[in-house]
Amino acid sequence: MKRLTLTHWGKGSSLSPVPVADVNNPSTTFDAAASAGHYNLAEEILYIAAAQYKNPEELMPQLHSVDIYAKLADEVFSMNDIKNVHQLVHSPVTPMKMFRDSEILTRRFQMNEPDQAKFTFRCLSLLPMVETDIRRQANAFQSFMERGWTVVLEEQIKSLGSPFEHMIIQGKLEVRNKMEKQYGASPVLQAARFGSIKSVEFFQSDKPMAAYKEFAATHSFDTRKRSLEAGRDDFLKAVDRWLKQRSMTRRAFKEKYGCFTDSAARQSCLALFVDSTRS
Repeated sequence: MKRLTLTHWGKGSSLSPVPVADVNNPSTTFDAAASAGHYNLAEEILYIAAAQYKNPEELMPQLHSVDIYAKLADEVFSMNDIKNVHQLVHSPVTPMKMFRDSEILTRRFQMNEPDQAKFTFRCLSLLPMVETDIRRQANAFQSFMERGWTVVLEEQIKSLGSPFEHMIIQGKLEVRNKMEKQYGASPVLQAARFGSIKSVEFFQSDKPMAAYKEFAATHSFDTRKRSLEAGRDDFLKAVDRWLKQRSMTRRAFKEKYGCFTDSAARQSCLALFVDSTRS
């Protein structure tokens, strides 16, 4: 891919680099790689699109400190080679345009596609975001919970802090403590209602809080009225309250009702667990 898109090629190096993004169908190459499950290649295509963009001085500050040139440089292509490719291609298509026109944002995640989900919010964490990204990912959070995709939930929390309703300031995520009412119920209770024992066990473990701590450590906060540390502490306290807002823990429920032993028993007593957390 890089040999065709970052330098002259062909006999006598007579052919110009191939634009990775078609002006009329910007996401074609990206979609082809992503839909085939070649996520490393798809990510590389986004980087190449950035390197080929006509105005790198305008684009690069928007990419969340991702060093595109370092990502693409290797023993064949130097940093200077990659920095000059925009002069050969002069592409009008940004990587943001390529990603947002892609099918990956609109198609429904399937049961066998957790890697696609992780790749999607990996891209979201690299590129400038918009408000709809936050709402879309909050909906996806519940979908992953229903499916029991706990590895994906953990990665989504680390990357985007879902399902909290964060602000987007100049394309970057700024952490907020708020959450839409539909997502505000106990995550354990939500998982139980979905009938997902994997998600129930996940939210009863230490993993969600550890993931939110990692998210908080790598994202910005509103520091106009408080320090960065105070903002981070307030957010983690809000997370802790949300995770713990249940009246009966799984351990207490098991002691009282003797469930959660084999898979059949687990499934049959989820409804009872829901009732107990409401009391």
